[in-house]
Amino acid sequence: MRPFPTTTVQLDRPRRLILTFGAMRSFEDVTSRSLLLPETWTALDADGVLTLLWALLLDEQPDIARGTVYALAVSSGLEKIVSLVYGACNQSLPQKSEQADGEAGASDALVSWDDLWATGRVGLHLTEEGFWRTTPREFDALVQRRTEEREADDYRAGVLAATIMASVGVEAKPTDFFALESSKRAQRPQAVDDQISIVKMLNAACGGQIVEVYS
Repeated sequence: MRPFPTTTVQLDRPRRLILTFGAMRSFEDVTSRSLLLPETWTALDADGVLTLLWALLLDEQPDIARGTVYALAVSSGLEKIVSLVYGACNQSLPQKSEQADGEAGASDALVSWDDLWATGRVGLHLTEEGFWRTTPREFDALVQRRTEEREADDYRAGVLAATIMASVGVEAKPTDFFALESSKRAQRPQAVDDQISIVKMLNAACGGQIVEVYS
């Protein structure tokens, strides 16, 4: 069961089309073209569409042969198949409404398999099989929710730190102690002086003394 509508194509029987990460890698293994790159999508020819159709069917039937899919597609009508393939891919990709303003769309994102795999396995705690059966749309939703949870945890810690600072007469906001993930792209790296100021505030809050050392 997927959390979004899926496309069904009538071949020898109704078959469901799902663009998972595993499907994308299978397409890449056969064609040597990565679906992580926008130019691959814009340069798809008839053979590429048929290979993509085969990859989309792997989630439902992992052992289906490419030759079988090609024959079924030809007998069912290629024009109709092309439309369904693109529709299925659009359903499986992150939707524009799910992204923050100013961020790149799914087809514009230049990421690597290493980054995606590491985020899925370590950041989202997906199993190996779970990662490869995840669609880009599901992955994007999981990453966004994980980011929201991290920001909430950071904010609670920031409230505690700001409260400690206030108890010693130092004014601070919770967001002085962390950077929101959603706004990091628009922020400059924290300056060394800013980092030192925060350390000094925390040191004062804990009753410590600042010892300046000059060479």
